[in-house]
Amino acid sequence: MQEATTYQDEIFISENGKEANLSNKYFEYCKFSQCDFTSANFSNTTFVDCTFEECNLTLINLSNARLRGVEFRKCKIMGINFNNCHQLIMEMNFPASKLESCNFSYLELPRIKFAQSDIKNCDFISSKLISADFSEVRFNQTVFHQANLQKADFTNASNYQINPNNNNISKAKFSLPEVINLLNSFDIIIS
Repeated sequence: MQEATTYQDEIFISENGKEANLSNKYFEYCKFSQCDFTSANFSNTTFVDCTFEECNLTLINLSNARLRGVEFRKCKIMGINFNNCHQLIMEMNFPASKLESCNFSYLELPRIKFAQSDIKNCDFISSKLISADFSEVRFNQTVFHQANLQKADFTNASNYQINPNNNNISKAKFSLPEVINLLNSFDIIIS
């Protein structure tokens, strides 16, 4: 097996990695700023304590990628199945990012941060999201089903659809008036 190419403490600015093969690499303490990685192949690549800022990560391949201490800040992230990542010690955060058509189902992501993000058409099915930060998130057609949302923070989040009957929302934080959305699944009339 080929040894991974290693990058440490490097900064990549405005890189155009469109449809690039970036597989089998090792990045540690690296920063990627304003890079376009549309359809790039990151399979079997390891990212440790790396930051992506204002990057386009649409349709990237993360098969067996390792994400430890990775922050995606103000990034565009579309069409990614995070289930395909190596799931041992998966740590990532998405502050102020735009996520669309991504799958986080069956993942254990305690304390993950999505604060101030737009999350559209994403799946959190049977996800363990204990103490997750969804504060000020704008949701659109996102599914939470059998998710563990204990102690999750939905303060000032909007447009979420969470059925309290099939998700664990014990000690989760919600704000008025959006907390009324929790009643949607009961098919009741509020006047």
